[in-house]
Amino acid sequence: MFCTRTENKRINRIQERSLRILYRDKTSSFEELLENDCSFTVHQRSIQKLAIEMYKSKNNYKPKLLNDIFVSRVYEGPILRSNTDFIKPKIKSENFGRKSLSYFGNIIWNLVPTEFKELSSLEKFKQKIINWKPNNCPCKLCIPYVQGLGYINVSN
Repeated sequence: MFCTRTENKRINRIQERSLRILYRDKTSSFEELLENDCSFTVHQRSIQKLAIEMYKSKNNYKPKLLNDIFVSRVYEGPILRSNTDFIKPKIKSENFGRKSLSYFGNIIWNLVPTEFKELSSLEKFKQKIINWKPNNCPCKLCIPYVQGLGYINVSN
C-alpha cells in the first residue's frame, strides 16, 4: 500500500501483462483491460481493503491490536459538518505521519460514500466496497508528479 511510484508501476505492468495474456489483447490500454475484466489496480484494491478494516474498526469488529491504530471518536453532541468517525493523528513527519496507516486510513474513510458507511452488516459493506473505485486518492501514487516541479495537487 505504501510502495514507491516505481514499485507501483512494476506491479501494474505485471497485472497488465497478465490481462493481455488472459484476453489475448495486444492493443487495448491498461484501463480498458481493467474495465473489460471488471477489475481494479492493486493499489485500488488495497484502498478497498483498508476501507473494510476501517468499517470493522468503526463497528467494533476489530481485534485488540488495531485499537491503537484506528482510534474512534466519541462524540454525542449535535451532528456537525466536520463530524468524523476517527481521530486523525497529528503529523510530525512524512514517513511516520502521512504514510502511517492510522493517518491514511482516516483519509480513505472520509472518501467512502456515506451510504456505504451506514450499512448494517460487514457483508453488505464488503459487497458495496468491492465495486467502489476511490476517487481523488490523496496518496503520492495518485497525485500527478512533474519532473522539476514536484507533486501537483489538482483537486484544489
